[in-house]
Amino acid sequence: MQYAQVFRKTASRVVLVMALLVGGYYFSHAAIKSFFNNDDVVITRQVTISKLVNLYIAETSAGATTPMVYYFYLIGADADEKRLIAEDTDRQKSFLSTSDRNVVVEIINADLFLKVSGDIYQFDNRGMFKYKDNLYGVRVFLESRPK
Repeated sequence: MQYAQVFRKTASRVVLVMALLVGGYYFSHAAIKSFFNNDDVVITRQVTISKLVNLYIAETSAGATTPMVYYFYLIGADADEKRLIAEDTDRQKSFLSTSDRNVVVEIINADLFLKVSGDIYQFDNRGMFKYKDNLYGVRVFLESRPK
């Protein structure tokens, strides 16, 4: 009885594989969450469009070898920039992302006119935002030209 095998080799391998899978899941979840962490987001400019909405321009870097990317958000006037940084990117979508740091912003009759002279990575002209649990829209016009 002293030399009797307590665990079979197959059972110990199954336990080892399960432990590796669970550990890998938790490690990958933590790594993905830290990768998309918004600690490096810096609000560079705020523009008031109307009494209901503000335009926030956020700057972020993807790494040492990539250029800075500028994200444009429409946030209801009842919120502040802490909300922009604190919210998940799934709930708070930018309507424009570009490499141009000197985007010209003009507001005419609560319409938003943007002039971009850099790379445009993403654009959506449906400028939707929430203000006091209601959904509103701002018309967004984009003029782009090469660098």
